[in-house]
Amino acid sequence: MAWTETNLHTMERISMEMELRTAVFNIGDDRIVHYPLPPDRAVVAAYEQYEKGNWEADQYPDPSEHPAFGVYKRGVACGDWIAYTESAMMSSE
Repeated sequence: MAWTETNLHTMERISMEMELRTAVFNIGDDRIVHYPLPPDRAVVAAYEQYEKGNWEADQYPDPSEHPAFGVYKRGVACGDWIAYTESAMMSSE
């Protein structure tokens, strides 16, 4: 079977999505979920979905406007949902 241009674009998209994978941890009960989003948006998504029951991603507020969102030395959090940032993972402090 020959690869079509559509197949190649699909593979490129899947590859890009796989590269951007944020693990989000719930510090209250040890749940772990993964999102193809940057850490700030991933913690907001987890909070909205699992704490608020809101599965409408287009309704999530920007992290900087979310009342439960915070930026910390090692990562970001929204309520009990945390994610490490890449810079925190690279830091040895």
